[in-house]
This record gives sequence, structure tokens and C-alpha cells, in this order.
Amino acid sequence: MKKIRNLVLFFAMIMVLSGVNVYAASVGDSLTSPEEGWKRYDDSAEMISYKNITKANNSGLYYNSTYHYTGNSTDVKIKFDFIGSKIRIIGVLHEDYTRNISIKIDGIEYHYNQGATNHNNDYQHIQFEKQDLVNKEHTVEIAPQDSKRFSIDAIDIDENGELLPFQFSDIPLNLTAVPSNPNITLNWDVVDGADNYTILRSTTSSAVDTVIASNITETTYIDANVEPGVTYYYVVRAVKDGAESPNSSEVSAIIKASDKKVKLVLEVNRQKQLSVTDDLTDNIEMTWTSSDMTIATVDANGKVKALKLGDTVITCTNKDGSYTETINVLVVDLDLQLAVDLNTGEKCRLVVGNLMNTLKVTWKTDDSTIATVSAKGKVTAISEGLTYISALDETGKELGRIYVRVR
Repeated sequence: MKKIRNLVLFFAMIMVLSGVNVYAASVGDSLTSPEEGWKRYDDSAEMISYKNITKANNSGLYYNSTYHYTGNSTDVKIKFDFIGSKIRIIGVLHEDYTRNISIKIDGIEYHYNQGATNHNNDYQHIQFEKQDLVNKEHTVEIAPQDSKRFSIDAIDIDENGELLPFQFSDIPLNLTAVPSNPNITLNWDVVDGADNYTILRSTTSSAVDTVIASNITETTYIDANVEPGVTYYYVVRAVKDGAESPNSSEVSAIIKASDKKVKLVLEVNRQKQLSVTDDLTDNIEMTWTSSDMTIATVDANGKVKALKLGDTVITCTNKDGSYTETINVLVVDLDLQLAVDLNTGEKCRLVVGNLMNTLKVTWKTDDSTIATVSAKGKVTAISEGLTYISALDETGKELGRIYVRVR
């Protein structure tokens, strides 16, 4: 037995004299520089992402004189990616530091401590190590599980490994697109740690690649640059330290084309100048017509004159026919002023004097997209605009009409 022990000691002496270090550090040991076979990255490396953690400059007690720390919060995360087969976390041992830190490597969770009995500010200690990883790209997430103080000083990986540029992987969830005429409103969930968001849009599904807004700090965005009848597709990306996440799920929305008539309301004998632009001389290049010249006329320069009650359509067309625009004209009686003023969704009841119970009255609306009327004279405001409602007797003779403005 004595000869065997002497042989072992002799072998160890040969290893030391030959310059081979037979000692390997382990968790709990102080390590002010990386061991042979390891490479060290300082906590200030730009490839590391921090959430709710403060960078501090200190003395030479810390590696490269810097460290990151926090306290009194559990909403803390450190994220980074690396290529390699082993990793060590370098930090401070202190009796008041947290004893419950979660570290996830490729989604597999481990735990380590910073708090330790009889340790008071012991710097640059190995706090966690994992040496049996497959040599490939790995994702690491570190988070304390209580509100005690937490810090990180450096990261060691194998000498042939590499800390990778940070890729923000948290995708915005629950994106919605809601049409709210004349806009489309987007909403999504907050992404932890995101600095801002980027909005992309397209009119083609699965090809959303045009940025329409960036540096958005809220989780709501209103797209006002939309046209009725066009389907728009959207995705959102989260941004952290200049790095963008992958796309959110794709959503779409469409503003329905309005079928509400645009109307110019004139009283009998009143006139109104129409124009295709602010420059009236442009009207000379247009042909102006009225669908019913007995209700309202229009001259060669676009001036409309109301003649009698009713509706007509004014049309302007350019010389080559490539441009055409129309506007509906409603001519009202001087003696029949606006009688009913409603907000969208409101209702009212119309009657024909005290004859309602003795005459069979038929009610008619001029524009059901603005207001409807029931068989018993109940008016419902549908959308913004002006229309009139008529009461007809059994022979179809108009007993009267009333104008309805919907706001």
C-alpha cells in the first residue's frame, strides 16, 4: 500500500513539474480569471439582455470593475445565447443574498444560491456550472425567485465557444385588428422587457413585410391610412436593445365601403358652387350634368341651382372620361325646415296630426341607410346624414314630409 501511495504522489509531482494543472475549480471557489479551457465574458457584454437590473461600476473586486445587481423585486431577468458545451456563472457570495435563483438552459430549469453562511462579500465566485452540454447553440434565462438581492459579475464558457448577438425571442401575443371606421385599431399583449414595437402591414396575406410604424411604446396602434373595401394584414414585432423578435401571428381587417349617399342639401331657389379642386378654373375642363334638370340645374362651371323639391344627381366628367365624380342633391322647401334631430341609434315616433287613427297611412323614407321608418311611423337613426320621411294616404298622395338629421 505504501508503494502505491508513493507512486501516486510521484505521478502528481511529475504532472506539476511538467506544467500541467491537475486542479480544477468547482462551485463555491473564487476565480478571478478563467481557467485553462474557458473563456470569460464580462457582465457588460452587449450580447446579454437585462430586465430591471442596474449596472454598477465598482472597484477591482469585480471582474473588469463592473457588475449588475438588483434587489426587492422578482420581476428580473437575464437572457443570452451562446455556442458551446459548458457554462459558469460568476458572482458574489453573501449571507444576505438570495438563495433561490432559477437558471434555464434550453428550457430545462436548474437552481443555485448567492446567499451562503459565513460569506460576506466574497467576490468572483463560481456560483453555477454545467459542463455536459451538447456543443451547439443554447439559450439561457436567469431569474431570482425572491426579492432578496441578486447580482451577476461574469459568464465563463468553453474557450472555443461564443456568446451570440442578442436575439429578442419574445413574440407579441394576442394581436387583434378591429375596424373602427375610418380606422383600424390594433391591440396586443405587453412583452416583458420590450423597449418598443414595430408594426408591419400588407394587402397580401403571408407577405407582411412593409413597416408602417416603429418605436411604438404602447400596445395599441391606430392605422388611419386605410381605404374602404381593402383587406389589410398586420404583424407586430417586439424590439429590445435594437434587436427585433420574430413576427407575431398575422391578423387582418377591412373597412367596409360606405353605401351612404353623399348629399348636398339646398332650399328652393338657392345656389351652390361645386368644384373638383380649390381652383375653380379647373371646372372649365369638366362636363357638368344634372340627372333631373327640373329639380336642379348645373351650369358649365359647376354652379348648381335648386328649382323644386326632390332629388337629382350632379355628375362631372373630364374630357377623356378617365375621371368621373357624382354628388346627390336634395332640394327642400323653404317652409319645411329640419324637424327631427337624432343621434345614431336613437328613435322617435311620427304622427299625422290627429288623423292617425282614421286614415291608413303609409310611411316612406328617402334613404334607409340614414334612417328607417316602421309601418306605424317609428323612426330609427342608422347613420350620419340627412333624409326625409313622407306620409302617404291610401291613394299614394303625400300628406306631408319631415326632415331627419342624424348625427
